Amino acid sequence: MGKGTKRAVLVGCNYPKTQFSLHGCINDVKAITDVILNFGFKGSDVNVLIDVPRSPVPPTGANIKVALNRMLNKAKPGDVLIKGGFGLL
Repeated sequence: MGKGTKRAVLVGCNYPKTQFSLHGCINDVKAITDVILNFGFKGSDVNVLIDVPRSPVPPTGANIKVALNRMLNKAKPGDVLIKGGFGLL
């Protein structure tokens, strides 16, 4: 990968207790997080939004937009940006 900063926004929505309930989206985000950390991403540059009880930043539309805007506003030439969505975005 490039020599710039590697940043990621990863969103996992299982939609528990709804008619759209999914299984595995949160696990996918956790697995992708592990992979990209092993590929040199810093934890502070990986923003994870998942719909679990007591999530510090739930994956609402507004929070996802804020996370993406923060990532884009920090971007510089040579950076690697990843947006991962798991679920019904």
